[in-house]
Amino acid sequence: MSRMPQFIKEYNTRLEKAAEKERLQETKRRELLEEARDYFGYSIDPRDARFEEMKLRKEEEEKKLAKKKKKERQALRLTQGPNTTK
Repeated sequence: MSRMPQFIKEYNTRLEKAAEKERLQETKRRELLEEARDYFGYSIDPRDARFEEMKLRKEEEEKKLAKKKKKERQALRLTQGPNTTK
């Protein structure tokens, strides 16, 4: 029983993290729907095959961009040398 306040605090922290993750996913979904609306010129159902294709293309582009940024950072580290990376 003496650790109950700590457990409650940890539980509330987990709930806050889950709620934040949910908000981020909802925001991303809304942005994607808005982008699809702009692209197609009308509101589109998220279950539509065209929307799913657009979503997959967008995810692939994001992965390629992240990979490119990672390579650039690695190249920058190599050119700077081991002692100046701090």
